[in-house]
Amino acid sequence: MKLREYHPLSEMERVPAEELPKRLDELFDRMDKENVGFVVTEEGKDSCVFCPYKWFELEYETIEVAVDEVLLAQIKEIITPLGWTVERLIVRFLEWLVDPETQEEAIAWLMKAKEELGEK
Repeated sequence: MKLREYHPLSEMERVPAEELPKRLDELFDRMDKENVGFVVTEEGKDSCVFCPYKWFELEYETIEVAVDEVLLAQIKEIITPLGWTVERLIVRFLEWLVDPETQEEAIAWLMKAKEELGEK
């Protein structure tokens, strides 16, 4: 994800962290309507930035996955009760592969699957 619009922090309104609970709706509304961001402060120091999602440009790669009809039907039978689509399943699988918390498990699983399939 890369920044599409740049707004200097020096020009952003500061909001003390203790005011966030009572002002959150107002700030979100202003971000949407005025296309502004806010620097949240703690003890007078900049802490984090709230900014509109539209300031960022998502970077996606499109992939196509060909799946046999019988396999697709089996997959749908399993995931439909979970409220998932095949596309969501594929995205979650890819996220599982790259998540530092699960990456070792994913690699081990892939190596075992590769071995079971007799692939080198």
